[in-house]
Amino acid sequence: GYQLTRDRFKNRDDIVWIPLDQLSPELSEKLYEPRDNKDLIWSIAKFGITMPLEVQSDGKIIDGRRRYETARELGWPDVPCKIEDCDEEETKIRINTRAVVRNRTVREEFIWLLEFCRMSNFDIKELSGRQIAELLGRSHDYGSWFKKVLIQYREEYPEIAEAVLKGEIKLS
Repeated sequence: GYQLTRDRFKNRDDIVWIPLDQLSPELSEKLYEPRDNKDLIWSIAKFGITMPLEVQSDGKIIDGRRRYETARELGWPDVPCKIEDCDEEETKIRINTRAVVRNRTVREEFIWLLEFCRMSNFDIKELSGRQIAELLGRSHDYGSWFKKVLIQYREEYPEIAEAVLKGEIKLS
């Protein structure tokens, strides 16, 4: 996973590699409940980190605490980071916004997206995965998954979409 991550970000000028001992999760650690990272550990070990951590110039993590913890557990020396220039107030707003986004259920997001499309006169089927991700404040992978399972497959596989909406199938 580590070499895949190195290769993935090697040509990105906006990414810096920061040693783990120079990063601190203190800004976000009070906002999130501890979770089992088994799936994330497996994913990062196999596929690497796909989204860089967002950090302040002093090394405080704005977004990516679980990726940071997983990299530590896997024995990585450093992780890809994007330095965000923002003051303390803006940092708190970003962290709190991400906490709210992460605490929404898939059902709540789907209902919100349907309502947004209705009010904006959009056909939900015409939205791309990237557009869905941006509207929901999620990753592009999540937006693509959301579109595929809940929109494209809703008619073909209604039992899968309903299971997702009921929380029987979860996306980590």
